[in-house]
Order: sequence, then C-alpha cells, then structure tokens
Amino acid sequence: MVKPHISISEDLKSRLDVYCKENNFQCFSHGVIDLLEKALSQNKLDRVLDNILNSVDRLNSRSSYTRDLLEQLYSNLEIETETNPKNNKSLQKFKNKYIKDKFND
Repeated sequence: MVKPHISISEDLKSRLDVYCKENNFQCFSHGVIDLLEKALSQNKLDRVLDNILNSVDRLNSRSSYTRDLLEQLYSNLEIETETNPKNNKSLQKFKNKYIKDKFND
C-alpha cells in the first residue's frame, strides 16, 4: 500500500475527524480512503448523468421539431389531393430551414 503524505487545513481535519467518528473508522486514513473512493465514484456518475441529460436535450429538441412539423403539415393539409411529401417544395423548404436552426450539433 502506498503511503502518500498530504497536508490539509485544520478545518478540514476537524471535519474529517467528525466523519471518521460518525462512520466508525478506527483510523483517519480509512476515512480519507472512503471519501476518495466515494468522490471518484461520484465523478463517474456525474459524467454518466451529463451524457443522459445531453441525450434528453436532443430528444426534446427532436420532439419539438416533430410537433412543429405536424402543426405545419396540418395547417397546410389539402385533403382533396394526395401528394408525395418528398416532392412538396414547401415541406422540404420548411424541413431544411428547421434542421439548420435546430440541429446544429
């Protein structure tokens, strides 16, 4: 086991003493090791959470796009004629404009 030497402030030392006492650590080092392991695990969890939040943001953006597109389609809907959506210039223009505005990842 490696035995590094660290310097900490008196305030932090007293807080660590309280932590060790509350968690029944016999040795100050065991309390520091426990806190380091928890901090490193928390750091990993924070990164996973950030990735999830980014995914949720992208999903929200895409669902907003879908909702707005549906509103646009219903407002322009012509029931008498059936057309191919890929040939609809207005729809393609809307789609291209919206993608440029919303999906600049």
